[in-house]
Amino acid sequence: MTYASAVTVPSNTTIENPLITRIKVISGILTKVGVYIPPGHAGLTGFSIYQASTQVYPFDRDTWVRGNNLSIVDEVNYDIDISESELLLYTYNLDDLIDHTFEYRITVEKFDVLSVLSEINGTLLRLEESGKSAPKNTGVLSKIFGK
Repeated sequence: MTYASAVTVPSNTTIENPLITRIKVISGILTKVGVYIPPGHAGLTGFSIYQASTQVYPFDRDTWVRGNNLSIVDEVNYDIDISESELLLYTYNLDDLIDHTFEYRITVEKFDVLSVLSEINGTLLRLEESGKSAPKNTGVLSKIFGK
């Protein structure tokens, strides 16, 4: 599921006291982050994404996406905690005159445990059929797939 919106950050919003926008998302895997920083920001604004107190994007802790007339799309692979199916968009704006707007797109894919287990089971069966050494399909997989 893709979540897209824009957030306008008032002038004089500091790094120490950023605007925090809450984005309700499904539990799953955050797979893509896109942000457009229109002309006029002149490097005076910043954007980062957190889940609870953990910075998710950009990848380096305590860093921000900054720019001017910049469009970024990055592949991400971050598990969104089931108990915290909310992302926090932190933004600041050091411009003392003009409010600035960020446009963002966030893609979260639902994690399907049974699909993953089915793929693992298929791989194990192919290994056994090829005569290669494979661990016995016991425990959870055998209970789910009956093999």
